[in-house]
Amino acid sequence: MKDTNEIYQLYAKDVYRYLLKLTGSDQEAEELTQETFLHAIRKIHTFRGETSMKAWLIVIAKNCFYSAMRSPWRNTAELDETMISGDSDGRLSDCFVERESVKRIHRVLHRMQEPYKEVFSLRVFGELPFKEIAELFEKTESWAKVTFYRAKSQILNAMSEEDAK
Repeated sequence: MKDTNEIYQLYAKDVYRYLLKLTGSDQEAEELTQETFLHAIRKIHTFRGETSMKAWLIVIAKNCFYSAMRSPWRNTAELDETMISGDSDGRLSDCFVERESVKRIHRVLHRMQEPYKEVFSLRVFGELPFKEIAELFEKTESWAKVTFYRAKSQILNAMSEEDAK
């Protein structure tokens, strides 16, 4: 087993990028990255090596994110700097449209059944290859691909139904 400092050096950027995609906030992603590694250090004895260390850390990061989303102290009205000032081209409306689309996807994801929700999140937000997702679920790579594409279809259908209303 590698020491905790080495694990942090190897995987912190991947965990941070995953959390940045989930949160859309540098500050929140950084805080959750630290929280992820704190949880990982406390639970390192539970890591059995059946999946990659990166996949294990991404699952912890996802759980930290969900916990933060449920927190009553979370300020949902807070806007980050890019929302206030707009992007570099000054297209504030584009920024809102993209953020709203991400929110819609997360709302649909929240209602989805497992394993579709988890596989989609690991693939899209965690940027894990299908092989690592398959290892995490102890399934084949083909299963991971099929599950991902079914999840994607469910999301697109749910969003189309919302648009039709």
